[in-house]
Amino acid sequence: MLSKLLCRQVLNHGFRLTTRASSASAQQKPVVERKPDVKYHKLFINNEFIDSTNGSTFEVINPATGDVIAEVADGSE
Repeated sequence: MLSKLLCRQVLNHGFRLTTRASSASAQQKPVVERKPDVKYHKLFINNEFIDSTNGSTFEVINPATGDVIAEVADGSE
């Protein structure tokens, strides 16, 4: 019979931190999820980080979760 409590942390793609506890006597399996802050990225032009000329941006979406993970300056001009 196992009386030892095994704990492990799994880091999944940098977006979710999952903690699970398991043993023969453990009844609960706590799962903690943490979502990243949305990051803003400028354009790197001529060795400088600058905003787009008209200030427009677009969102970068994680296809696995649908979460917005970054906002990037639109360099269309």
